[in-house]
Amino acid sequence: MCFAERAFYTKKWIIENGQLTIPYSREFFYFQFSMIHYQLNNMPPRTQELRRLKLLYDMGRVMTSTREPRQVLKFLIREAVRIMKATSGSILLIKPRTHLLSVEVAQNISQRKIRSLGLKVGEGVTGWVAKTGRPLRVPDVTREPKYVQVEKRIRSELAVPLILKKKAIGVINVNSIRPNAFTQTDLELLSNLATYSAQMIQNAQLFSDVRREAEKLTSLFGIGQTMISSIDLEEVLDRVTREAAKLTETKICSLMLLDEKKEELSIRSVYGGSERYVRKPNLPVRQSLLGKVVLKKKALQVLDVKESKAYRHPEMAEEEGLCSLLSVPMIFQGRVIGILNVYSNTLRHFSQEEIDVLFALASLSAMAIENARLYGHTIRAEEYLRQQERLAILGEVAAEIAHEIRNPLTVIKMLIQSIENKSQETKEGMFKKDVEVVGEKIRHMERIVERVLSMGRPGEMSLELTDIRKCLDETLSFMRFRLAQQRVHWEENYERGIPPLNLDRGLISQAFLNIILNAIQAMPQGGTLRVSLKKKGDKALIQFEDTGVGIPKEHLDKLFQPFFTSKKGGTGLGLAIVQRIVESHSGRIYVESELGKGSLFTIEFPIR
Repeated sequence: MCFAERAFYTKKWIIENGQLTIPYSREFFYFQFSMIHYQLNNMPPRTQELRRLKLLYDMGRVMTSTREPRQVLKFLIREAVRIMKATSGSILLIKPRTHLLSVEVAQNISQRKIRSLGLKVGEGVTGWVAKTGRPLRVPDVTREPKYVQVEKRIRSELAVPLILKKKAIGVINVNSIRPNAFTQTDLELLSNLATYSAQMIQNAQLFSDVRREAEKLTSLFGIGQTMISSIDLEEVLDRVTREAAKLTETKICSLMLLDEKKEELSIRSVYGGSERYVRKPNLPVRQSLLGKVVLKKKALQVLDVKESKAYRHPEMAEEEGLCSLLSVPMIFQGRVIGILNVYSNTLRHFSQEEIDVLFALASLSAMAIENARLYGHTIRAEEYLRQQERLAILGEVAAEIAHEIRNPLTVIKMLIQSIENKSQETKEGMFKKDVEVVGEKIRHMERIVERVLSMGRPGEMSLELTDIRKCLDETLSFMRFRLAQQRVHWEENYERGIPPLNLDRGLISQAFLNIILNAIQAMPQGGTLRVSLKKKGDKALIQFEDTGVGIPKEHLDKLFQPFFTSKKGGTGLGLAIVQRIVESHSGRIYVESELGKGSLFTIEFPIR
């Protein structure tokens, strides 16, 4: 018994036993077609035509359920060619971007000829079918003016449209070296085959669209994570342009940022462009094509920049091979900080989906750029804080020196006054004159001491009602990049109902910043920083708890003393400054710690 006979009786047994389980495999499709071929060759001619359509319909239902559409399309055109005894065949689809018919699958047509088949919609037999949406049977191609010769031996052709939602999306056609090779029945069969193919292509497109969207979302999520966590601005900019070109499948991507005056756009990063392109001069916002993107906060499309009169560098576009342009604004908190541009090397209409993807990437980029900038400000602010600490050291040292010098100076002054009084009684002029000079020099030294003492005293405080919760949030937000860089996760636990306190906001922020920096240094391998705000009686408690290395018990009593430190390279003044700030606000600071488990710093402020 041949394979077709076995297939026939296998299906007969499945149907009779009420079990119709359809495996989605290539072997199953061979099974179905072999069964069709066997049944077609063993029926009366009239019944054969009816059964052929019915079996093709049954098989079409199976085809639409597969997730391998391209493999099925290949199988379909191969079997269509075989059943109709054609010489060759192909399934062509209309490409939305180029509006050309592109061969999706083919049977008995060489790759060289497939690459040369760049038919426009309306051109040739297949182009006419794609344009009109009507089938066409050509008994003799030599008498058909619409025919475009691909193979010299071809004498007849049959082409039917692939219709989806009342619109032709492609063509399925078969050819033969025999004149008048196809009948009206063949046309009807191919039309039915085209119907199932269109349905399958629709399912495949939907599946492909969902998969592509998932890939883009995954890609955008990964890009967002990488860019937001990055602290290097140049690295962020280069990643943006690279990913934008990849997601939009374009040749060149450039990122331009606004200057401080919001008057010019300058190139900050380019992917895919030459060195000359990178060195392009700045663009004035109000007098350039790309400036419109900034002013209108909307996307801009140009089909061919070489033909646009408003484009400033058409000769460079020619050299770089640039054609279509899509530009979108980079918006952060309602203001434009720059633009993102992608260029294709062929004429291209960017879809709304592509515009949305580029907008999403531009938004992530704007956030990442501002975060990188903010991190730069954080580093500079930290350096400023260190500078202030160094000045505080000078003040503390000056205070110590002044205190040590002032006492002996007082004694010397008293002795000089005594000598001066005696010299007046003895009226020794020369001695009196010398004493006056010594006295003047002593008074000069006193003035120096007073100036040194004034350096060590804290400046006058500027008290105002301050929301501690907001102050803590601002400080943590300010430090979030440093915390992320050191792999320190922070948690907040704020109790409600704590009224504003009368504090110097700047000094308190400086104190909080110092404690957070100390906590970060105590967790070199990363950890957790818990910041709490609670009410205890008539006091507000601010607590900073870290999971760091902890502080030895013998150091706890000395922790707030000036110049005491157990850290290599430390000044020993950070916590002394914090204590001075807290106590100047009638507050109190204390610490609890255990080696290997971490420390808890608590600041108490009275609630008035």
